[in-house]
Amino acid sequence: MNRVVRLIALCILLSWPIHPVWADVVIYLKSQVTPNSATIKVKHLAIVDGSPETGKKIRDIVIDDTLLSDGLIDRAELLSVLRTVTDENVIIYGSATRVTTASKSLTGKIDQPGDIRVNRGDMVTVILNNGGIIIETRGKVVNPGTRGQRVEVELQGKKRIHGKVSGPGMVEVAL
Repeated sequence: MNRVVRLIALCILLSWPIHPVWADVVIYLKSQVTPNSATIKVKHLAIVDGSPETGKKIRDIVIDDTLLSDGLIDRAELLSVLRTVTDENVIIYGSATRVTTASKSLTGKIDQPGDIRVNRGDMVTVILNNGGIIIETRGKVVNPGTRGQRVEVELQGKKRIHGKVSGPGMVEVAL
């Protein structure tokens, strides 16, 4: 009986589809981006890790406006774009990137970088970045600031950290 079970297990393992556990290119999708330019490239959406030639080629791919219609670029959409550029093995971490545009003020003009503001007591998304490891959490703004300025944010447990205002309701902290 034991021999039959081992034979069945061996047959199952041999017939199991083989998935690569290594990659020539690794892509880490950012959770949310607000690009400054009208043309959105892969380098705005993700961190690309690979050989210098392939990495540059992938970073400079322009994302088609039809993919941006729903405001998200998901893993499948990005893979379909990458297949036209490279045949190397690619692994993508993350499920999708939300692409937001610069907001319009009440006058109808597009906000300038200094126009994005966080006020004391606002709840914001805090993005902690430590060498490619990205953690998102929520926090409360302690002192007000505009895009590009350093503000203090209080996290859960009353821990306070400093970061830069990067977008509407977003503070980035580089560790």
